[in-house]
Amino acid sequence: MSSTLVYTRSEKYNKDVFLSLYDGHASEIIVPGGDEVLLGDIYVGLVKNVVKNINAAFIEVKDGVPCYYEMDKNKAPVFLLQHSEGRICQGDLVLVQVTKEAHKTKQPCVSGDISISSKYAVLTAGNTRISMSSKLGEEERSRLNEIAKGYKNDEFGLIFRTNAGSAPKEEIISQIDDLIREYEDIRKRAAHNSAFALIKRGEPDYIRSILGQYDSADVQKIVTDNREVYQVMLDYVRENRPEYEDLLEFYQDPMVSLCRFHNIDAELDKAVSEKVWLKSGAYLVIEPTEAMTVIDVNSGKYDGKKKSDETYLKINLEAAEEVARQLRLRNISGICMIDFIDMASPMDKKQLVQKLSEFTAKDPVKTVVVDITKLGLVEITRKRMKKSLAEQLFE
Repeated sequence: MSSTLVYTRSEKYNKDVFLSLYDGHASEIIVPGGDEVLLGDIYVGLVKNVVKNINAAFIEVKDGVPCYYEMDKNKAPVFLLQHSEGRICQGDLVLVQVTKEAHKTKQPCVSGDISISSKYAVLTAGNTRISMSSKLGEEERSRLNEIAKGYKNDEFGLIFRTNAGSAPKEEIISQIDDLIREYEDIRKRAAHNSAFALIKRGEPDYIRSILGQYDSADVQKIVTDNREVYQVMLDYVRENRPEYEDLLEFYQDPMVSLCRFHNIDAELDKAVSEKVWLKSGAYLVIEPTEAMTVIDVNSGKYDGKKKSDETYLKINLEAAEEVARQLRLRNISGICMIDFIDMASPMDKKQLVQKLSEFTAKDPVKTVVVDITKLGLVEITRKRMKKSLAEQLFE
């Protein structure tokens, strides 16, 4: 599956957007953030207050920007200024990284476990486990575990990315050593800074997407009409993904804008529309609410001659694949309830849940198909890290 990656400005929504277009249609859309607190940013945080009954703290990374910090998940904070021995307390300075952006009325979340990434590996300070991409085979895992043995310690762990599976040992070791040096530099700079200092800006969303979700064989072209972004991409791929350099293109046609050439606004309109048509003539209705997202599957204009269980299973399986695509496309997160067309057969229901699990497993964001409820609704949870596409476009 070959995609064209496009970074441009929407003429209708007046926002910069980054899209992955497969066969002319969007499979992923990112609205890059501005100067606000961004996912992956590393700060010197000031502990504003500690709430013991929920075992959490609120840490400011900018004046007036409190972030939620779970103490249960942060057993070993990196203290830069500590007022008393033992647990974290008001007035402490700690090194933190943004793990979730603000969502509606919820503050951003931060963690003391610092992660920094490269092409082949991720260093996870505060979490000492050695982990592997689920896409790696047993032989590749065995080889990478041998490499990891030389880095076992009590301060940080490593996550090996899919790309590491076929990479030369020397390159993997070199990148891990670079990550260790970068982390040590972060610690040193943080120790000499005051509260609210931004120690390291997280990679832009579009760079993280290129880094983590695509192989060069899956990309036909990377194109932008933004000179500054083009330079950022060029510098990045030269250092981290040289195989992408020949795919990178700066768009300069004065007659037709890049937005219009790829029908970007039409793709954005579809991605925030309530109704999504399926090839069979059936359709989805997607309705976000404060508590969850509800998706209804409707047989609509389906032209099958018989309304049998076989027909309903066919529509539901088509809908399941589209639901998985829409979750990622719209960045729907939290709880999602899907009202598929009712089926009598337990085997058909089991097949539907199994297929839905397979489709959502391709999502780079953790997505879990829970089960079918007693009311016949399928419950899904998707990890919340960023605002939904609609929130980003309309805020």
